Amino acid sequence: MAQEKDPHLMRIFFVSWGIGFLLSALFLAMLIWFNLMNVGHLILHTEGGYIMALVFWVFTATLFGGVQFSLVIMGYAED
Repeated sequence: MAQEKDPHLMRIFFVSWGIGFLLSALFLAMLIWFNLMNVGHLILHTEGGYIMALVFWVFTATLFGGVQFSLVIMGYAED
């Protein structure tokens, strides 16, 4: 019985992971575009700025994907 639910949970996990990466890319693009706290300038005009952008993207994607996954799982809870 547990084996039947595992593919469903894995599909939810990977979909949430993908949504998290898309939201993270959008968040990073807005951060660069609006140049909040001069972060956009640092990313675009300093040596190694792309590394900062990549690390920021991966970490926020992990955060956003985890939050998306937890919201979906909590939505399955029964009262």
